[in-house]
Amino acid sequence: MTRAPNPDRGELEIILDGQAMGLRPTFDAVNAFERSTGKGLIALTRDAINGGLTLGETAQIICECVKAWGRATEDATAERFQADRIAALVLTTEGGLMKVTELVAGLLMACSTGGVDAEGNVRPKTTTSPTT
Repeated sequence: MTRAPNPDRGELEIILDGQAMGLRPTFDAVNAFERSTGKGLIALTRDAINGGLTLGETAQIICECVKAWGRATEDATAERFQADRIAALVLTTEGGLMKVTELVAGLLMACSTGGVDAEGNVRPKTTTSPTT
């Protein structure tokens, strides 16, 4: 990796087979995993929350977000990841698909609720202060 994932930019870290990878939920990544899974963002989010994502869908989501992270950080290795390899790594990681699905569900929630912008940056939380 060129640099560690930055949570302030909406990047999450996933460790598969002892290797840390960044996940960046950009507009392009969302488009790519919607096309490859044949499901929309809301359906994927619901499936993730309910434990209904397949291994293949989970791997596609991770793969596209790793590739987006690779493009943002100019990490050529991350840009070449393939969903089949990620699926195999998910099965052998500590906690397996169940643990990885929790991470993916959080990522999808951020995307589907407007928590990130088109570049995958976390949107600042709005706060209000009481008026007197």
